[in-house]
Amino acid sequence: MSKRPSAVITGATNGIGQATAIELARRGFDIGIICRNPKKGDETKALIASAAPEANVTILLADYCDLSSVRAVAPQIVETFPMIDVFVNNAGIHNPEQRITADGFDEMLQVNYLAPFLLTDLLLPHLEKQDRCRIVNVGSEAHRLGGSVGDGVLTTIPKAYGTRGALAYYGKTKLLDVLWTLELARRIDGTKLTANTLCPGMVNTGLFDESSFTKNLSNLFVRVGLVRTPERGARMSIWQASDPAAEEINGRFLTSTAPAKLLPTRRVVKDKTRQARLYDDTVKLLEPVASSQRSVS
Repeated sequence: MSKRPSAVITGATNGIGQATAIELARRGFDIGIICRNPKKGDETKALIASAAPEANVTILLADYCDLSSVRAVAPQIVETFPMIDVFVNNAGIHNPEQRITADGFDEMLQVNYLAPFLLTDLLLPHLEKQDRCRIVNVGSEAHRLGGSVGDGVLTTIPKAYGTRGALAYYGKTKLLDVLWTLELARRIDGTKLTANTLCPGMVNTGLFDESSFTKNLSNLFVRVGLVRTPERGARMSIWQASDPAAEEINGRFLTSTAPAKLLPTRRVVKDKTRQARLYDDTVKLLEPVASSQRSVS
């Protein structure tokens, strides 16, 4: 009997992450769910069991608003999953108003960028031992709204923002995800790992449900086809995670938003020097971990 592949997914208790977990389980994967709410983890596990009874599902707890929690879950993942075929960084938030974490960072910056970077970096030595492993980072076309990425982008607390400013800062966190992924891909090039990021399109996941108005508007857009369901939004994550045609793809930002393919690539997305500096600055900020010794050939 052949070994079942395994996929470890963050933010898998709702929306795109949950839809990704369920479909990968249907396709023969065992699933690791990284979440902060054990009740939601159990509910998702039950959904997966109903859709794919033969799949093994493991729940591990981590709160991305607490970097010590991220550090604590990494060895648990390694111990629980000797082999990881796919690692999906799906967790993300959009805050309508600014919140600062106990670690001293803007919450969106920490949850959308710093915590995924840290967990991935801590897992890299383990992932490099796999026969093959695909790292899939769920990004967004909102990275186009991210503005500039200067040397102080990680340590400068942005001014308090409202709804409009929140979208711009969300876009900045997603821009950082794109730059990090492209640099990571270069640093693992020639290994058995790949790293890519994607935009799932505009999806009704509850990410922007800061008011009853926007929630109702989002639901209306789903009904008329302007906004995707989580199941449709998960298609690109599932493709990158499981399709043989995606196995050799490395260092790409892939979008499922057709009109965006006509837009020019942002200059910073082509700036390898800026990306390398951001990567190294993030390692230093989060304390030296595995990739601090990693360099581009």
